[in-house]
Amino acid sequence: MNSLRVYFWMLGQDVRLGLLTQGGFQRLGRSLYRRGSLWLHQLGLSLEEEGLVYLRAQGQFYRVPPGTVPPELPPEARPLPFKHGWQQLRPHLEDYESWVGSSRPTYRQKLLRICPPALRPLRRKWREAFL
Repeated sequence: MNSLRVYFWMLGQDVRLGLLTQGGFQRLGRSLYRRGSLWLHQLGLSLEEEGLVYLRAQGQFYRVPPGTVPPELPPEARPLPFKHGWQQLRPHLEDYESWVGSSRPTYRQKLLRICPPALRPLRRKWREAFL
């Protein structure tokens, strides 16, 4: 069960409210945002310097050459166990989530209540990962 499915839906809600840019992300294109080494794209994310890509459609992390930004997945990409990818990614999301929690204390809980029915079974996993 992949909590990032819920998180990407939440990030989409954040975009609509302008929260990504308020929270320190730089908008570089229609659906491309960057904060430090972390790149967010509607198709996934990348930790540019660390050589990590997550593709939403596959729900899979990949080890890639440093500098790879989604949705690019080079031929030398190698699947990475979800747990390892998550451990590497989490510190890059914590500052933003802390900012969201302090600027809008009830916002994430509200999103969990109204998330699409297909994502509702994953809410518990999201809480475990982010709270």
